[in-house]
Amino acid sequence: MQPTTPRLAKKNKWRKINPVWNPLFVGYRKASDFVPNQQKGLAQKDPDYQRDFPVAFPLSAPNVQALKKSGFPADYNEFCKDKPLLRNYMPPYWADKKED
Repeated sequence: MQPTTPRLAKKNKWRKINPVWNPLFVGYRKASDFVPNQQKGLAQKDPDYQRDFPVAFPLSAPNVQALKKSGFPADYNEFCKDKPLLRNYMPPYWADKKED
């Protein structure tokens, strides 16, 4: 398989780009960056987007605290709670909550 762009071809002469294993082609969207405006736009195009959304890199507890302190909504990853977590940097904020 040949590199997909001339820039990549020049930069990586020795390396073939394989979308199966190359991290550039993983395709995960960061749930922490999937803010309410983006969710609203996607809901207009695909009302069932939450069902099919792959959960990767959701908000962590420090992210939620920083958002709340700054006055921004911090609950926009709530729909991810019951889904399997594919990738993450830190445990998601719901893992830090103690169950009663």
